[in-house]
Order: sequence, then structure tokens, then C-alpha cells
Amino acid sequence: MSNIDDELDEAMMEDENEGGLTQDDVEGDGDNIDDVDKTQSTENSDNENDLNDGGDVGDAGDETGEDNDESTKEDDDEEESEESKNLAKLKFIQNLPEGAKRQHEQFRRSHFDKFVIKRCMMQVIEECSGNDRKAPAVHINLAIVMSGLAKKFVGELTEKARELMQKNGDTGPIRPHHLREAHRKYYKAHPLARGRQRRRLLA
Repeated sequence: MSNIDDELDEAMMEDENEGGLTQDDVEGDGDNIDDVDKTQSTENSDNENDLNDGGDVGDAGDETGEDNDESTKEDDDEEESEESKNLAKLKFIQNLPEGAKRQHEQFRRSHFDKFVIKRCMMQVIEECSGNDRKAPAVHINLAIVMSGLAKKFVGELTEKARELMQKNGDTGPIRPHHLREAHRKYYKAHPLARGRQRRRLLA
């Protein structure tokens, strides 16, 4: 009788094992659930990082846009200021007397030949450098700059000579002694280094 009971118990246990889960299965399922939870949390953190990165990029884009707007506004202000200066200069020139307007136009059209200026610069450099070393070459752009400076210098001497003529009550064209006196006063007000002997102007 006891054998029959034992067999029945074993059969019932086999049926329960076939329909149920073992301890190993339960532990395995728990590990799988933990893995799924970890994967989901990792994916959520990645999505949050992507969103944060996108927000940072958006903020950087907004800052760049603001900088571009400010630079564009500054450029517009500079252009408007330059245009207003040009208009004021043009209005001033138009209101000049006929003689002063003609003098301004002649001065604007006058210029020194850049090749002549370049040759003069090379001569001065050779005199200052001496024979012990090779004199540096003069670039054409430097000659153009020096040509503009020479034009400004001659214009200042001419204006000073005109002032001397009006002060002395002289009329007519500018004479050599007016230019010499203007040249002397100019170098008295703006002394230069005596690196080379200064020759007399219009000697």
C-alpha cells in the first residue's frame, strides 16, 4: 500500500514539474528581467543625452545667430556713417567758391609718377645704406604710398605759401621765394633728423 502511495506522489510531482517552473527557471527569468530593465534604463539615458546635446546645439545656434545679427547691424551702421560723411563732403565741395572748387579739382587730379618716386626712393636708400651692403629693393606698392604722401606734402607747402602771400599782400601766382619760406617754416615746425645734408629748395 505504501508503494502505491509513493508512486502516486511521484506521478503528481512529475505533473506539477511539467506544468510549473523549477527554481533554476525562476532565477533565470529574474536575471532576464534585470537585464531588460538595465537595457531600458541605458536607452532612456542615451535619449536624454541626445536631447540635452540637441538643446546645447540649439543654444549655440541661437548665440551664433545673435552674433551674426550684431555684426550685420554694426556693418550697416558703418555703411550709413560712411555714406553720411561722403554726402557731407560732397555738399561742402559744392558750396565752395568757384576758384576754391577749381583748385580742389586740380589737386584731386594731380599725382606723382610712381616710377619716378620709386627711382628717387632707391637713390636715397643707396645713399643711406652705403657700399658695404646690398640696398633693399623698393616694391611698387611702397612707391604708390610714398607718391600719396608726397602729394600731401606738396599740398601743405602750397597752402602755406598761399597764406604767406595773403599775409604779405602779394597777388598772382606763387613765386619761388614763397615756397622757400613755406618750406623753411614747415621744417622749423616739424624738424627731421639730420641724416643727410639738406639742399636748398628751388635753388
